[in-house]
Amino acid sequence: MAPPPKPLNVIALISGGKDSIYSLLHVLSLGHRVLALGNLYPQAAPHVTSTPSTTTSTTTSSTTGSNTAPAAADDDAPDPDSHMYQTAGHALIPAIARALGLPLFRAPIVGGAVVGGSTYAPLSGGEGGGDETESLLPLLRAIKKAHPTADA
Repeated sequence: MAPPPKPLNVIALISGGKDSIYSLLHVLSLGHRVLALGNLYPQAAPHVTSTPSTTTSTTTSSTTGSNTAPAAADDDAPDPDSHMYQTAGHALIPAIARALGLPLFRAPIVGGAVVGGSTYAPLSGGEGGGDETESLLPLLRAIKKAHPTADA
């Protein structure tokens, strides 16, 4: 009999919907460890961020994803017409993170649904104002920097 697989250190991407929460619970039921939550929200003006024990105000950056510090509150930004990301529950994400006791990292959705075909290639070198798909990369890099043991 093979030994059980090594537990993974997971970054859980959540949208505020039931499916992302269900996936997070499934990861836990398999014995993996969730290190942090990641979320992309509709781009808006100033954004409040915090760690689980402190709160600071920062201004979001639409091109670098530099506001991907743990977040505690949300703007009342309208939902974009995103083809990639569910944002209907974005205002609830900080409360979900607090309830789960997990650090939350957020970044704005930059760009829109530019590439609509069955194949994809980054626009303008990626990570900047092109297709909304590229918004995920800076968020994941910031979480990996804060949690270098993340492997899933």
